[in-house]
Amino acid sequence: MTEATPLTGRSVLVTGASRGLGRGFAVALAAAGADLVLNGRDPEALEDLARELRGRGSRVVTVSGSVAEEDVARRAVAAAVEEFGGLDVLVNNAGITRDRSALKMSTAEFDDVVAVNLRGAWLCGTAAMAAMRGGDRPGGVILNVVSEVAFYGAFGQSNYAAAKAGLVALTLTWAVELAKQGIRVNAFSPAALTDMSQVVMDRATTAAAAAGEAAPVPADLGIGLVEEIAPLVVHLVSDASADLTGQVFSFDGRHLGVWSHPETTSVAHRPSGWTADGVAEAFRSGELVAQRTHRPSWVE
Repeated sequence: MTEATPLTGRSVLVTGASRGLGRGFAVALAAAGADLVLNGRDPEALEDLARELRGRGSRVVTVSGSVAEEDVARRAVAAAVEEFGGLDVLVNNAGITRDRSALKMSTAEFDDVVAVNLRGAWLCGTAAMAAMRGGDRPGGVILNVVSEVAFYGAFGQSNYAAAKAGLVALTLTWAVELAKQGIRVNAFSPAALTDMSQVVMDRATTAAAAAGEAAPVPADLGIGLVEEIAPLVVHLVSDASADLTGQVFSFDGRHLGVWSHPETTSVAHRPSGWTADGVAEAFRSGELVAQRTHRPSWVE
């Protein structure tokens, strides 16, 4: 292990690795010396990436299928144990979107997104932590890929926001539960230009054209390139971040954020109890202050 290859001898499972951020994460992790298990729903794309990385000297195996299926999640973790002697790192990246406003969203569209983004992360996470606890090299890292919509919501993303908020909650809970086993658990919210985020660029480009303005570049919208985002994943799962657990990070290639855990922002006490008028007065007087949802200032 060297500074250039901090993950030499470590095995890493990356879900959703056939394209986008997952693919970029896999490339960066391989360059850092990791042995890889790649998961995704496109077997041809997975094998193409595996061949590319093997050609650069990396050890790579693939397990295709949706992590929403328990057998796929278990097989992906088992592949790391069988091929590399254990699992050191899980990058829970697999995710899908089915955007539609709540009244137009079908139950199937809600369930499909939660199944992959939350249930899939749970299945992979529980299989991974069992392997990390029971192997010859105890300890490990779980990095859950989330989204800032978990904190401030987004129109048309009831399913996605709920799933990602649930994944943040899993992160905080697992960090507490697994601390004594030496397993670190963090969440990472990347803002990168992928197929899933291209719609944001397209809308901004259309709006700029209508206003007679120059087309924006990703950085103008608080969006980074995959190759700018991926190196931070290497840092977060390496020993350089050994003291970090139970944290939520955001990164767009330029702005690196650490998010606070939810906390009470204002408290009012009435020894004799509350009335409806008392609640209203507490807000009118400013004793209690309602919070506004918001986006980070650099993308407003």
